[in-house]
Parts: sequence; structure tokens; C-alpha cells
Amino acid sequence: MRDALARREIGPVYRLLRRQGVSVERIVALTGQSPQDVSAAIDGRPVRDYDTLCRIAEGLGVPKGYMGLAHDERPTGSGRHCDCDEAVKRRRFLEHAARVTVCSAVLDSELPLWDGGHGASCRSGLPA
Repeated sequence: MRDALARREIGPVYRLLRRQGVSVERIVALTGQSPQDVSAAIDGRPVRDYDTLCRIAEGLGVPKGYMGLAHDERPTGSGRHCDCDEAVKRRRFLEHAARVTVCSAVLDSELPLWDGGHGASCRSGLPA
């Protein structure tokens, strides 16, 4: 799936979702596309529109970077130094990445936003 996302091939992603029991209607609701556009993507028509690709990424809970789309460049924290343990941040990142890659596309519930791997006691200004 990651290879398909990196190539922005939406058809294989949607076909995998369908095999997992996700309806076309659910994909439509998640991505904001029309049923015709979702069906066309499933049939292999490429999706090239940047805004549509962004809506697909957001709707499926896929980080835009997985699809080679630009990230939001605005800073999210206060810029203060973070003294969180790097091993803990790395573990939390890998846990979040696993949830996004495995679960977000097939679950109805939204995943929590990535908080940068900071713990509750972190004073960097980012939410934990």
C-alpha cells in the first residue's frame, strides 16, 4: 500500500479498502469525492488533482508525506526545547505510524493527531 501511495495510485488503495469490506459510500464520505470518481479510481483512472489527493490523504488518515504531497509549513509548537527521551518519542511515532497504516483506512473512528511524540510532562508547547 505504501508503494501505491508513494506513486499516488489511488485505485489499488481503494481496491484494498473494498476487499477489507469498506463500501464505496464510506470511501465517498471519507474523501469527499463523488461516487463516480471513486468508481473511476477503482477502475484505474489516475487521480492527479492536488486538492483531491489532499482530501483523500486527510480522509483516509494518511500522512501527506506518504503521497509526496507538501506538508503544512506552519510551526505547531512554541519553539521551546524539548527534553523528552528520544527512545520514547521514536516508540510513540512507530505506534502512531502503525495505527495510521493498518487501521485508519478501515476504522470508522478518527485517529488522534500526531503530537510529535511528546509526553504529558513535556514543556515544548505541543499537546501530548
